[in-house]
Amino acid sequence: MRDYVDNTLAYCLDDGTPLLDGPASGDLPRTAILRADSAGGEYRHSESPTIRMNSTPEVSPAQDLYFQGSFYSGRENKADNQKAIELLEEAVMLDPNHALSHVELARAYGTKFFYFESGNKGLLARSHAALQKAFLIDPNLPQAHEVKGYLLWSPANGFPHEQAIAAIRSALAIDPDLCGAHHRLGCIYFHIGLLDEAGAALRKTLEIDPSNNMARFNIAMNENYAGRYNEALQI
Repeated sequence: MRDYVDNTLAYCLDDGTPLLDGPASGDLPRTAILRADSAGGEYRHSESPTIRMNSTPEVSPAQDLYFQGSFYSGRENKADNQKAIELLEEAVMLDPNHALSHVELARAYGTKFFYFESGNKGLLARSHAALQKAFLIDPNLPQAHEVKGYLLWSPANGFPHEQAIAAIRSALAIDPDLCGAHHRLGCIYFHIGLLDEAGAALRKTLEIDPSNNMARFNIAMNENYAGRYNEALQI
């Protein structure tokens, strides 16, 4: 383990225990929000009567835009990334309380910074803001924890794999079948040499979503790193 502090990651949840000790508790109050500590800028849970989670989810007017934006966001090329951002920005304008749209917008901003505009620090700020809004709406949203791990594990932050893995495990503690979390975990694992664990996580991804070709590609990458070249070529 290593000490890691990055004040640009203020959206990281702090429930009073170090992030590296394990996933955050899933037993947060249904009206929990995050409030900034005036001294350190850290976010802590508190009760709010103004933000509530509906017991019966209603169909949001932003839902279709969210689905379209998620499709383009997952393609990770420059044109589709920009299309995703436009759709998701429209979604959160249409329904500011649609948490999943904020989450996917945070991912899309992060992808744009990671791949296409690494000098544009404003994208990090937008990504931070979008993810924080999602946590304000629903602190137990597994996709938000998964995207937190995605944004943590980047060159801008020095690839802190311990923290990123902890965030993704928090997502899986809430939803064990969250496909994106298994995929992201597999990618981190094979980058740090945990090839058996990577293979298991990536195969779990395909078990949940057999159409996930990026997971299939990363299984081939993992086989290549393991020296199983024929298997990698076949995949």
